[in-house]
Amino acid sequence: MSIVIRQASISDKNAIWDFIKVAYGDEAQNKIPERWVWQFIENPLVNRNGKELPIFIALEDEHVVGQLGAVLSHIKIGEEIHQVAASCDLIVLPDCRGKGIAQKLIQAIAEHHKIYYTISCSKATRRIFDRIEHLGYHRFYPIPTYRKFVKLSREFLYRFFMKKTINRPRMRSIAEFGFRYGTDKIITLLANFLIEIRDLFKRKSNKDSFSEIKEIERFGDDIDQLWTATCDKFKIIVKRDKQFLNWRFSDCPQLHYRKFICRRNSEIKGYIVIRKPEPSELNVGIIVDLFAAPDDHETIENLVHYAVDFFGKDIAIIECPTSLKEYQKVLSKSGFLRFEKTEPIFFCMDSKHRIILGSRENRWFITKADQDWDQLRPI
Repeated sequence: MSIVIRQASISDKNAIWDFIKVAYGDEAQNKIPERWVWQFIENPLVNRNGKELPIFIALEDEHVVGQLGAVLSHIKIGEEIHQVAASCDLIVLPDCRGKGIAQKLIQAIAEHHKIYYTISCSKATRRIFDRIEHLGYHRFYPIPTYRKFVKLSREFLYRFFMKKTINRPRMRSIAEFGFRYGTDKIITLLANFLIEIRDLFKRKSNKDSFSEIKEIERFGDDIDQLWTATCDKFKIIVKRDKQFLNWRFSDCPQLHYRKFICRRNSEIKGYIVIRKPEPSELNVGIIVDLFAAPDDHETIENLVHYAVDFFGKDIAIIECPTSLKEYQKVLSKSGFLRFEKTEPIFFCMDSKHRIILGSRENRWFITKADQDWDQLRPI
């Protein structure tokens, strides 16, 4: 039978869920039902009066054998606002791989949306993109991840290396051999000693700050005021208004986000969203979204310091990917180290916007709030 690629509708829900159970196995519980409904139905940009979903499916003999979803949001490009689709949950059943299904799914969704992008993808997915280069995909400016080591433990090191070597049996055997003879103990002692030395030279200054940081349950009207006041300082950015932020963080059914607003002289200046790891994840605290005017160094520093203090010594590492140099400088100053880069990819059918989006001078503002870059990562 030939493969049929089409946009899914709400009537395909049960068939998609059955597919997810087979495709993801034990991890399916992290995909359905709550997360799926939140992501593809409750997203405020999904047309609830219509029947179409932001998902493309591949059918063989009327059975779903592959899918590619999209997280919808608004993006500001210069002075213009456009709808954008961010890739998520691309998967094809093992028995159906090698038939070009993933390539056809990407091509269908890229042609359907004016602007389509993906931030984090596997090497296999990148090879697929190389095969559809004729569609005109472009790479973003690479986004580094900054990590601050807080307090390492032998348990953390073991779980970390086991996760990193899950598909590399030779490296896993070497790691297990080293742990058997106490290498993890030596690494932990040395790393924590260096962390203590670092902290002696990275103490925060005691200069007076007139900022107040307060935790909130939901974002209010003042966040729209912050967006209006600061959005022109970003050349390309997903719209961060009350509607988007509450859907993204307050209504997310799977992860528990902590949200903090920074005010100075009673005026809102920025916010930060962080989360502690779930029991099934590595002991890494994540700064998911950090937002303030790029030239407001005081607010950026205060929010980063607040997050570091909030996590305390209960976690091993604090992680924060960010695309803006202004934020990167604050993180470096606060003891974060620059690690691997993520190189996102985008499609844009409009030639004018394609040039703007691809310009290294007009780099996007991207954090883990964009796409579904931050999601449950069980070991």
